[in-house]
Amino acid sequence: MLKLAHVDYGKLPWGVHFNEALRLSREGFAISPRLHGFIKFYQRVVPVAAEEGLLDTINYLFDDQGQPLPVGHLLKNPDYAETLTAVAEDPRNFYVGKIATDMVDRVQMAPRAGGLTEQDFADYEAKRHDALCIAYRDNTLCGPPPPSSWVAVGMVSGLLERGPAFSEGGAQDVVNWALFGEAQRLAYADRDKFVADDTFVSVPIAGMLSDSYLDERAQLISSKQAIEHITAGDPWKHQGVSKMSPGEDNTLDVAGTTHFIVVDGEGNVVSMTATVESVFGSARMSGGMFLNNQLTDFSRTPTDADGNQLVNAAEPGKRPRSSMSPTIVLDKDGEFLMATGSPGGNSIIAYTAKTLVAVLDWGLSAQEAIDLPNLVARGDLIRIEGERSEDSLEAALRSFGYQLEAGRGENSGLSTVVKRANGVLEGGVDPRREGVIEVVTIETPN
Repeated sequence: MLKLAHVDYGKLPWGVHFNEALRLSREGFAISPRLHGFIKFYQRVVPVAAEEGLLDTINYLFDDQGQPLPVGHLLKNPDYAETLTAVAEDPRNFYVGKIATDMVDRVQMAPRAGGLTEQDFADYEAKRHDALCIAYRDNTLCGPPPPSSWVAVGMVSGLLERGPAFSEGGAQDVVNWALFGEAQRLAYADRDKFVADDTFVSVPIAGMLSDSYLDERAQLISSKQAIEHITAGDPWKHQGVSKMSPGEDNTLDVAGTTHFIVVDGEGNVVSMTATVESVFGSARMSGGMFLNNQLTDFSRTPTDADGNQLVNAAEPGKRPRSSMSPTIVLDKDGEFLMATGSPGGNSIIAYTAKTLVAVLDWGLSAQEAIDLPNLVARGDLIRIEGERSEDSLEAALRSFGYQLEAGRGENSGLSTVVKRANGVLEGGVDPRREGVIEVVTIETPN
């Protein structure tokens, strides 16, 4: 994928982009307090004996006494430096040869041996896909198609534009938060039921983002009282198609994701989310990399309790549904206005939509938008970030009709860039994690 982008837009020779990662791999980086806390907290699920699993994680992130490496420890990864060196020479080295063979060997080791093969790697092909886009206010929001869940971000925006209007109170008005929550609930219900790999199953994307369907669903939203119980709608009829309704999804999303945004000097923009699924992936390592645990993004069973087929059931060659929702916003002239995105499991949709609403509707800066409490409204139990929300907001949301759970755990990692009217780029990073804003200069090699 990176090579495809480089062919289209790259200016420097392929390979020089890896230099900083190579330096960190060889020279090391200091373990931060947050990373140390994760190692310590998730020690309980890391295999510590051969019968429990491979010992890659314990050997990499723990000392000889089995204790988490301390804050400030210089963590080096020479194996990853070898991997990066090989990929810098030729991206196909990732898919054919030693790197792929070593990953297959690690996956196939007992216990819980997997079926990944070298042929799976050799057959892999990166593909370009057209973005999904939806008009919002005077802007255009764009994000990736299925199996990404970005369509839910688009639906949240479309529902808010058609439902009861926000007041001028912005983030200070509890009704605005309630309207945002209701749009989330409707979008999540449809996403959970319909979104999967659309090369394997039919996904009613056109219906979900159609004016007629969004108009119909937005009529359910009231500024006075919460919808008592949310169910998925029927976007198929808005595509002029009659389809059997799929079963009730039972996918269990696990967090283990990262996000970043880059805007270059010529105005090109990347909003990119990547994941290994769960904090240390499968806890197996190869080539200096944690191997992912991505199968958890499929439904846990192929059918629901009533025997109905689930669209996100696992199948050979199928891509699991992802909550990742990197977003780019264009203004009325088609020029770059904003980019945003976040890690955070299935809450990514809510986190990303929050920044869009806060900047485009409530007039906040990129950083102010990120700093707002996270409200995740998926189903009938609504979660809000208690550490950042006022008691009065929580009480008002309960009065609105929400079964509200206020507490910790809404661990977003938002990155947002906004281009202001004077052309200045304004960045925001999530204080809940370790984001940074940097101006980077890459020297052109002689």
